[in-house]
Amino acid sequence: MTDTIYDRIGGTAAILLAVDDFYRRMTSDPACAQHFRGVDLEGLRAHQAMILTLLTGGPNETCWRDLPAIHGVLRRSHAAFGLSDDDFDRMAAHLVASLRQLSVTEDDIATLAAGLAEFRADIVTAYLGPTAPAPP
Repeated sequence: MTDTIYDRIGGTAAILLAVDDFYRRMTSDPACAQHFRGVDLEGLRAHQAMILTLLTGGPNETCWRDLPAIHGVLRRSHAAFGLSDDDFDRMAAHLVASLRQLSVTEDDIATLAAGLAEFRADIVTAYLGPTAPAPP
């Protein structure tokens, strides 16, 4: 058996809990909620679960083979939102809070944050200035 973040946090069940908590936080945050109006949240949850599975070293080999396609999907799906670095950081803070809620270690969170940073250029398309920090 491998020792991956995926295994340490509890596999698919933990990924799904993290994703649910993450989107609860995002849709409850007035600075983020506007981006989710009229959006297929179930589709987003499935996509986010796939990305977290990839970043945690989970078993989905398709994710690894399709990494260039994932970057393209992220670029296309986020282009219209004009998201800034501050928006990305706010989203990352919500994800970190969701992971902490599941008692993911700080070392594993740092590893995941570094992996998530690889997608920043796909998501950030504008500089809109500073925003308020994400709530805990």
